[in-house]
Amino acid sequence: MKNYFVQSIFILAVIFLSSNFLKAQETTQATPFITADELSKRLIISGDSVLLVNFWATWCKPCVAELPFIEQFAKVNADKKIKVLLVSLDFKNTIDTRLKSFIQNKGIKSEVVVIDQTNADTWMPKIEKRWGGAIPISLLYTKDKKVFGNREFESFEDLNTWINTEVTLK
Repeated sequence: MKNYFVQSIFILAVIFLSSNFLKAQETTQATPFITADELSKRLIISGDSVLLVNFWATWCKPCVAELPFIEQFAKVNADKKIKVLLVSLDFKNTIDTRLKSFIQNKGIKSEVVVIDQTNADTWMPKIEKRWGGAIPISLLYTKDKKVFGNREFESFEDLNTWINTEVTLK
């Protein structure tokens, strides 16, 4: 009888620990991964909306430098029909250890997705044929136009001027 009781406690402990492990895995997998094909579908814009897509990584110093300008732009233009999508090129093995804490510590409110493909030669041309792979890059999408911003933004004003020169925000 004593062995049965000990075995029951052991089984319950294994079940409890397994369920907590599964919950931890679910949290880890909650980071939205996106393939190039899925991203391409999201780049089709209807109506008078504008989509600003920025490709970046936590290990890219110029990317990190311009993120506050992008966040400020999104906040200043929250009442307009513009959406910001930040596409992280961080390595999969650093999502939990680096990317998630970076987003939280920097207070990033814009949507962040992680590109779920490693062969850039395969997926980059699907997004932009002129893109050689350097980051940061930003792209603007409207229903009629795609603007390739192969440049870094030095300030909020720089970003704001570029966007307002290329598209009309409503």
